[in-house]
Formats: sequence, C-alpha cells, structure tokens
Amino acid sequence: MAIVDSLLSVATGFANLGFAGIASTDASARWWWAPILTAFLAVVGAWIAIAFDRRKATNQELIKKRIEVYEKAVPKANDLLCYFTCLGNWKALTPDTIISHKRELDRITHVYGPLFSSRTKTAYHSFIHACFKTFVGSGMAAQIRADVDDLKSQWRENWRPEWDVLFVPPPEAVSLGSLRSAYNAYLEALAWEIGARR
Repeated sequence: MAIVDSLLSVATGFANLGFAGIASTDASARWWWAPILTAFLAVVGAWIAIAFDRRKATNQELIKKRIEVYEKAVPKANDLLCYFTCLGNWKALTPDTIISHKRELDRITHVYGPLFSSRTKTAYHSFIHACFKTFVGSGMAAQIRADVDDLKSQWRENWRPEWDVLFVPPPEAVSLGSLRSAYNAYLEALAWEIGARR
C-alpha cells in the first residue's frame, strides 16, 4: 500500500540519519533504532490504510442506499411535475394519486433523511411546498397547488366535483416556472448525493 511504503521510506531515511538525536558514528546504535522505528511506522501505516479502506467501503454502501432512494423518489416527483404541467402520463393520475405520492415522498424523506445532506432535504421541502399547501385544517389533506381551472378544462366531463376541495383557489396556484425550478433543484441535489455532479 502506498501509505505504508511512504512511511517505510521515511523510517529508512530517519534511520540513516540517526533518528531522535542518537545519531553518531556508532553504527550499532542506528542498527537498534532502525527496526523499531520501521516496525512502528509500519503499524501506523497499516492502521491508516485499514481505516481508509473501511471508510471507502462505508461510503460505497451509503451511495448504494442513496441510489435506491433516488429510484424510489424521482419517479413520484416526476409524476407531480407531469400532473402540474399536463404532460406525459398526467391523465393517468388523479388528485387522490397526487396526494398519495406526496405522502409517500414525505415518508421516504423522513425515513432516509439522515442519509442525505441538509441541502437535499431543503430542496425537497421547497419542491413539496411548491406543489402543496399544507396545514389547511385539522384532519384535512394537503391541497394541490395546480391550476384547477386549467385541469377542469383538460378533463372536461370526466372531472369529478368532489376533487374541487383538493385544490387551492386558482389565485394561489404555483407558477409553472417556480415549480420547474424547485423540481430541478431537488433532482440536482439528489444527483449530487450519488456522485452524478455537473
């Protein structure tokens, strides 16, 4: 290992110079100190190398778990974006599904939050608050910040009146620009956590 080799080189150099002030023309003094110093530095080097390898293995496991979380969270976050922008498979999603996605994302973030930095958790909360209005009343689900009038025009006769209460009033709907910015910030933070940095 490079660390051990470097320390052994240092040990040899010190021994040749008569380390710790015992240098003299007496070759036997140097002969006794050289193996002691070499052994000591070899042990220290081995300990450092083992600690480094353990840390590397731990980091690899951490990134592996973060990737698993990424694979769980991102498709649901993308569904939210598609629903708000009426793109992709958004018509396969009902308001109840969107609220269910929020709950699942909240659970994922709560359970696995300690594995991520504060940057990622802050980005998540910014995104989810762009999508939903929370604390609307005791026992009530969060309200969706999508433009309900636009969704009604898209769904036409398939719109269900009971869905109305699941949305904020139209003036409180999030702008699509703000939503996309929050979504991109969240995905960039997750990607940064797994090493996919731009």
